[in-house]
Amino acid sequence: MIDTKTNAYWEAVRQHVRNEPIWGGPCVDQYGILDRRTGGPRDYTMRLNRFALCGEYSWSVTDPDTVTFVAEHAGPLLIDPMAGSGWWAHLLGQLGVTVLASDLNPPDGTEANHWHREGQHVPVAQVDGVDAVKLAPPSATLFLSWPPYDRPAGHDILAAYTGTRVIYIGEGDGGCCGNDDMFRLFADGWVEVAGHRPVQWDGLHDYVTIYDRKINEKG
Repeated sequence: MIDTKTNAYWEAVRQHVRNEPIWGGPCVDQYGILDRRTGGPRDYTMRLNRFALCGEYSWSVTDPDTVTFVAEHAGPLLIDPMAGSGWWAHLLGQLGVTVLASDLNPPDGTEANHWHREGQHVPVAQVDGVDAVKLAPPSATLFLSWPPYDRPAGHDILAAYTGTRVIYIGEGDGGCCGNDDMFRLFADGWVEVAGHRPVQWDGLHDYVTIYDRKINEKG
């Protein structure tokens, strides 16, 4: 398991995690706690800036159990073609996973990457996502974490991938991640083999799903 001292993201949020019975799991409360039992008012004094932390690290909270779960299903080689700041690659590398981290616009401390402006935690190569999966060995597991819902990047990368395992982190069909075409690809060509509920930001519903490619019965 990741040493929490090296997981700065988790250190920043872990004291703000509360159990959320409505969604069935723990979440990071960026505002004051709402007492759902009494219906008490919410204190809207911001405690944590979600966008700042996601921009510096990753959209998915890297709690230790989730990082360990991903590492256990990644195999020795993982390709992350939308790596952003490279935070996941940084943590998984500590657990022995070699991560091929790339991004169309690797953050460099400027506006080159609108969402991740603070720089890179590990070297992130500048490669288009589709090209990245085409260049990677087929033995590499594909890591898709929070692909954008307003662009076809998630679908295009998944369609270009020739390997047999995908680790997807994000909301489900109709949520904040991926588009309809991406989820149709998952439904048509992949089978869910494992899942894990991560610590989430309050109000979000992301999930870690392990997919294996369906075996062609005719083959």
